[in-house]
Amino acid sequence: MELKTKSNENIDLVEYAILAKKYCTSVAGRVYYAVFQAIKHFLEQEGFDYQRFLTKIHEPDQKEYSHGTLKRALCDHLMTKKLNLGDAGKIGTIDQLYRMRIEADYRKREYNEADLSSYLRSARQIIGVIDKY
Repeated sequence: MELKTKSNENIDLVEYAILAKKYCTSVAGRVYYAVFQAIKHFLEQEGFDYQRFLTKIHEPDQKEYSHGTLKRALCDHLMTKKLNLGDAGKIGTIDQLYRMRIEADYRKREYNEADLSSYLRSARQIIGVIDKY
């Protein structure tokens, strides 16, 4: 299954949880993964050389497509396509989505449909930026 398809399915699961008003904490991490998968798919389709990027940022031992470098890799690539500041700001929200995933999966934080709706808006903005370029 393509990463873009997985990304879309994760968005669908989050939308279902919001409408059903249940499973919100269980699917919260899916918001982050939808964005992660969309970014990875985009970079792969663009032929982005991740290992070259890691060498460029002096982190050649870092795992490709790790959260620690993913946002930087996307911004680095989009800068070659004249990324504007508004779009860069939207991409910055990926860190919030990552924190939410960690809190939902590993801590006792619970999420409701209002929380998910807010994070889903952020995810759609990030994916919208990717689709634009």
